[in-house]
Amino acid sequence: MNAPGPVEDRLPACPAWRSAGVQGLDGATIAGIIWLVPLPFLATAGLSLRPVTEDDLSMMVDLNSDPAVMAHILGRPASPAETAAEWSARLSQRTDVARGLGYWAGYHAEQFVGWWAASGPSVN
Repeated sequence: MNAPGPVEDRLPACPAWRSAGVQGLDGATIAGIIWLVPLPFLATAGLSLRPVTEDDLSMMVDLNSDPAVMAHILGRPASPAETAAEWSARLSQRTDVARGLGYWAGYHAEQFVGWWAASGPSVN
């Protein structure tokens, strides 16, 4: 019986994945698959989450300008410039769609109620 070929040969043609090689501790390359799938929309009976985009900045500025929201985070409301810098970093350095990491805007009864995260470490 012949051994199966590389896993890539057994997958349907699909632009949503690419091969990846990761170097193991012994220096050998470990082949793998990285799925390039957009972050999902998530929903329960009372809450819906959709991936945050640059278009959501005004909602984040409103949220971060609320003294009650920011009292235990910065101890003061954040400026629009601080919020823009924060979300620029979040949406670039700490979002990794290939690993399912990112940020979601939450809605209850179609009202924005905050954001949720599955994120990786900051990259300098």
